[in-house]
Amino acid sequence: MKPTAQGCANATLCGRFQMLIVQSFFGRRPDPSIHCYSIITYSLKMKSNQGSLWSKWDLHFHTPKSFDYRKKGTSNERIIEVLSSKEISAVAITDHHQMDVERIKALQELGKEKNITVFPGIELRADKGGSESIHFIGIFSEEANVEYIWDTLKGRLSLTDTDIAMAGGDESIDCEMASACKLIRELGGIVTVHAGKKTNTIENITNALPHKQATKRRLLKEIDIYEVGKLTDISEYENNVFPKINRRLPLILCSDNHDIDNYFVKENLWIKADTTFNGLKQIINEPDRVFVGERPEVVNRVKSNPTKYIKSVEINKASASKLKEKWFDNISIDLNPELVTIIGNKGNGKSALLDIFALLGNVKNIDKYSFLKTGRFKKNEKANNFEAKINWHSSENQTRNLGTAPDAHSSERVKYIPQQFLEKLCNENEDDFLAELKKVIFSHIPKDERLNSESIDELLSNKSEVINQDIERHKLRVKQLNKEIITLEQKNTSEYRLHIQGLLDLKNQELIAHEKQKPEVVVDPTLTKDDVVAEAKALQIATISKDIALLEEKRNNKLEEKSKNNIILENLYKILQEVKAFQGLYLDHKNAYSKLLDSTDIEFHEVISIKVDTEYVEYTINTLTLANEALDTYLNPQVDTSIEIQIQNLNKNKIELEKSLDEPSKLYQKYLSDDLAWNKKLATIQGSKDEEESIIYYEEILNYLNNQLKKDIEDKREDRLRATSEIFKKKISLTRVYSELYKAVSSFIETYKDILSDYPISLDVSLKERSISSRFFEYVTHGFKGSFCGKEPGEERLKGLIQQTDFSNPYEYQTFLKNVINCLEIDLRDGMNNEPKDIHTQIRKDRVLDFYNYLFELDYLEPTYALLLGNKNISQLSPGEKGALLLIFYLTLDMDDSPLLIDQPEENLDNQSVYKILVPFIKRAKSRRQIIIVTHNPNIAVVCDAEQIISTSINKADNYKVIITSGAIENPLINEKIVEVLEGTMPAFAMRNTKYNLAKIS
Repeated sequence: MKPTAQGCANATLCGRFQMLIVQSFFGRRPDPSIHCYSIITYSLKMKSNQGSLWSKWDLHFHTPKSFDYRKKGTSNERIIEVLSSKEISAVAITDHHQMDVERIKALQELGKEKNITVFPGIELRADKGGSESIHFIGIFSEEANVEYIWDTLKGRLSLTDTDIAMAGGDESIDCEMASACKLIRELGGIVTVHAGKKTNTIENITNALPHKQATKRRLLKEIDIYEVGKLTDISEYENNVFPKINRRLPLILCSDNHDIDNYFVKENLWIKADTTFNGLKQIINEPDRVFVGERPEVVNRVKSNPTKYIKSVEINKASASKLKEKWFDNISIDLNPELVTIIGNKGNGKSALLDIFALLGNVKNIDKYSFLKTGRFKKNEKANNFEAKINWHSSENQTRNLGTAPDAHSSERVKYIPQQFLEKLCNENEDDFLAELKKVIFSHIPKDERLNSESIDELLSNKSEVINQDIERHKLRVKQLNKEIITLEQKNTSEYRLHIQGLLDLKNQELIAHEKQKPEVVVDPTLTKDDVVAEAKALQIATISKDIALLEEKRNNKLEEKSKNNIILENLYKILQEVKAFQGLYLDHKNAYSKLLDSTDIEFHEVISIKVDTEYVEYTINTLTLANEALDTYLNPQVDTSIEIQIQNLNKNKIELEKSLDEPSKLYQKYLSDDLAWNKKLATIQGSKDEEESIIYYEEILNYLNNQLKKDIEDKREDRLRATSEIFKKKISLTRVYSELYKAVSSFIETYKDILSDYPISLDVSLKERSISSRFFEYVTHGFKGSFCGKEPGEERLKGLIQQTDFSNPYEYQTFLKNVINCLEIDLRDGMNNEPKDIHTQIRKDRVLDFYNYLFELDYLEPTYALLLGNKNISQLSPGEKGALLLIFYLTLDMDDSPLLIDQPEENLDNQSVYKILVPFIKRAKSRRQIIIVTHNPNIAVVCDAEQIISTSINKADNYKVIITSGAIENPLINEKIVEVLEGTMPAFAMRNTKYNLAKIS
């Protein structure tokens, strides 16, 4: 059949391309003298419209024609019967040095009845290998001209009966391996060779001698497939041999059966392809299409998860439809469980088909639909004329009218990524893009680790709650230390020192003035004259004065006692309040965490229990309160028995006695009173370190300012750094929480680092500085002389401090804090000679505490995660790069194993990016879930080695009839569809030209 040029803008290009394919397959231009074109003919009938499916093959099988066959009388019917019972779908007849043409044809006819493809073949013995010869096999198309092939082989390889007899019989005949392999290929066949530890292996050619190695390398160029003898041979070749020879060949294990009644295989040989010769050729370029073992993983997956795989979709007109247009009438599509690509020219129903699959999978967001929406196929209720049915591998099925909405109460059974959805996410709102990215990452977190959270942000909040509570607790400590430090710093200024010195000077001046006012001494008149009465009165006055002094001392002691009691009471009330608050917090935690322990046999009190006993505190409060009440009564001048009344009464008595004295005695008593008052005031002026507004008090302050204050400030600052360090440690703990939640991304990056070499994705989880530059100068002013004076130089200095700091490093962030304080304490500007400065003058009025709290509570250090592409953050990526990143995560991180529907994932990406970025991940993703992709890019349809290609077209002349052509990529008809649709992208298609023999060229 000639290739069609329908749909091609350049039929000549198409024809040349087809010649290139055939020419490349044979390794040279076909030789017309051997009638190659008549040998290779193609049937456009597909083995399965599901595309390439896994099935059991046997590519080394003998019949009674072989000289060493055990039961020569075995019938062809018996052979097919046993092969069918063993579920063999394709078999190669490989008799020794013989091709029984009639038997092969008969087996092919019998095989059709059992859906078994029979390939003509032959097993040959080579003249290489030393003591043990090498066996190799030629396999040909099921539609090849067997008579011609056999006539050519036996003529050119000397395999006639006479030749065999002259060589000494079947066990002695051999042929030159290289020329035989070339002839097999010229005749359109492929070559397999015994390998590994199988008898008559190519490994009989020793590697010990250089010329033997060269011989083996030359032969390797003519070999397509290695047939090994046991399973361990496969790992040996994959891990050791193929990397060394820089070539990977398909590895098969076959029965080599010589007795159909004792048919046995060491391991099943599975091949994923149409059971045609074109399908077989696929494994040469796609060795992964071969599996040797019990059963391929995808077969197991479909069997164990049948509800996750769509088996088929049927679309028909509704029975009541009167619509003349045909559209989707009488369409049935069997779907491959791996990668399905839907191709077709624009406007020919590709996205429409995907919309229908999405509707049947109950995708609820109707905004995602591009075809089944108002204004398009739902316009004038056209969609109501059609019904679609989805069949799952679990035997479930559901029918839905195309005009209906998804079922709001049922779960979505497929994941749908339409083209406009990606474009909107990647072009419009970055928050939506990040939210979708988080959804995919969250899906990768095992359900048992989600803590009943609905999103990654909620999970992060749950995991961070206790840590954040600890941070707030440490912040309280920082706030308290900041207040104490501010108080100390306010004293560490020249202004404060001058103020204290001024107060001391005033006190000293007051002392000098007071000393000048010392009462002049008056001599006791009783010493100069003998006056018994006056002397008795003087003694009595002295006794009263002494009693008054004792009572005043006692009153002062009582006042001090009450003051101390009040301090103790205040502290006890505070303790009582804190204990009750703690008790309430404990009860809150008990109520909250007891629920978390409900599913265990652990009681909350077994985890933590507290004993609260405030009885003695309350007793002490009561005792001190009663004591103060008694003191109040004792000191109350309104109470007759109070100490104040006693003092008043004594003073009255003293005054009365003084009135009765003579004048000299009165003067003396006045002197005594004045001297007592003067000495009291002298003691008050001189004072002590604890008495405010006294000389010693001020001297003590100055001594503290000069000798102790700086050390206290430094000690408090160190305390503050330690408290800040605790906050920092907790924030580092938060980064570990982030890392744990995003470990799926880290694992992905590590797993796929080789593939990502041209698309380097990285995850940065660390503490990042946020907004210091903008917030800093809300507190620090540029207007005062200091290191940050002036807007531009001040901002530049801060910028330098920030840039030289790694805020995730515990040493460097503390160095930053110290440097900021240093810049405020010392003027580091050029020419300022490190002049000391007062911190508080450089901070806006009444904002010192706010500034210190901002700086040392570290709110500007945030645990952050950032996905980077190269050195670019997500926000800097182009729409195409964003789309590729999201698709990669859908394909690799999304733990949902339901069918994934994607409409034109290559949009906004060039072919190179599609080939390097998307293709490797699509190929991996199809190994764990069913993927259906609409595409017009050959890298996805071809290079991803799609198991099934569905071509859509609309015949408008036939009432808009939608035409579906479906099958494996190796089928010639599907090849033609690919060329029609993907014309203009021939180079990418040509990269895989050995996969496609489009059609016979005449």
